[in-house]
Amino acid sequence: RFDCVEELYGGGASAAAQPAIVRAEAAALRVLRRLGVEADVAVGHSLGELAALHWAGSMSERELLETAAARAAAMDGAETPAGAMAALACDCARAAHLLDGAPVWIAGANSPGQTAISGLPDDVRRACERARAAGVAAAPIAVERAFHSPLMASAAERFAAWLAGRAWQPPQRPVHSTVTGARLADTADLAALLAGQITARVRFEEAFGSAGAVDLWIECGPGSTLSRLATQMGAAAAAVDAGGASLRGLLEAVAAAW
Repeated sequence: RFDCVEELYGGGASAAAQPAIVRAEAAALRVLRRLGVEADVAVGHSLGELAALHWAGSMSERELLETAAARAAAMDGAETPAGAMAALACDCARAAHLLDGAPVWIAGANSPGQTAISGLPDDVRRACERARAAGVAAAPIAVERAFHSPLMASAAERFAAWLAGRAWQPPQRPVHSTVTGARLADTADLAALLAGQITARVRFEEAFGSAGAVDLWIECGPGSTLSRLATQMGAAAAAVDAGGASLRGLLEAVAAAW
């Protein structure tokens, strides 16, 4: 299932999408907290790493929204080439073999059954054709840039300039970073982490695994892509679907926690 996967990367219109996504995530966290649902660990995919750091006490909700807006502005204002992304229905190792030296990068090691790739549009299209010829399903992701690839270097530089001099609290709760694939240390340089994240591969499967045994994962952002990935990896998961038009996701997630 590839629907809604673009929400993991902030969508195509960064300036509008990224702040809206983290606002929905922050609202979901606030509602869950008021209902007595408190988490023990967080993993944030791409943009969601900002919300995870907010949950962990590293940044206030205002700082979260300001940082998401600055991240979006850095992407929109940077001189990056038009790019493309796609999701391949295979693990990271198989995807690397299929790319076989093509000018396309693995942008997200999401699960044993999903790997995201980034590059120039024609290169990504050819990589998808190669994957399908090998029997691996491939589908485009509705974005306009090659997120989490070296093609976003100028955006990373712009964001790094905005981040310079900003100091946040160390995480007060466990956050397993999808940049490093491991739990963030108290001494982690969060500004460097967030700037580097724009070009770095999203190591979701690795970070998810490093979190250890968890009774229930609750996805707090729009859609349900991450909860499906968690299910693929044998975990129990529920999705609030904070961008949805009904309370069904929230009620199901709270019922699952109960």
